[in-house]
Amino acid sequence: MMKTLKAPHTEHNGSHDKSQLTDKFRGLLEQKGLKFTFERKFICEEVMKLKEHFDADSLYERFKKRGLRISRDTVYRTLPLLLESGVIQKSVGEG
Repeated sequence: MMKTLKAPHTEHNGSHDKSQLTDKFRGLLEQKGLKFTFERKFICEEVMKLKEHFDADSLYERFKKRGLRISRDTVYRTLPLLLESGVIQKSVGEG
């Protein structure tokens, strides 16, 4: 089971910081020979909007409740890539 994660604070420069993080994520995917799919892009954008801590299961349930067709496997495979690219970071504790 994956640890609790959080998006880094991007409020200061807002969309500029988010755009840079998305570009870093896209670059990492290209480096690894992976595609920047709709699902990966959507997951990336959604986690950057979150203010609270989350894990893979809670993120998947959030998508499922909204009727989005993003598989649990896609969420689990995408989060380590977001972590590696710096879009999200591991949380040191709850709250």
